[in-house]
Amino acid sequence: MFGDEFTGSSIREVSNIINRLNPKDRNGRTNIRIHGVGFPIPINAPEHFQVTSQRFATLMREVSYKNGGTFVGLN
Repeated sequence: MFGDEFTGSSIREVSNIINRLNPKDRNGRTNIRIHGVGFPIPINAPEHFQVTSQRFATLMREVSYKNGGTFVGLN
């Protein structure tokens, strides 16, 4: 996944949905690895964008960790 903002209402809800769609097998591995790339936002961006950017990074760190992937936050 590529992005810079998460404006949804619940990080946990998205994570739970992905976990249901991409369940782990008996060895603890998922069928699909999920990787993420977070794009930077300008340091002087409005606070709203700072918050939604942090939420995207939080979501992608959790989703990529639980699904055998990697999250890279660009700067």
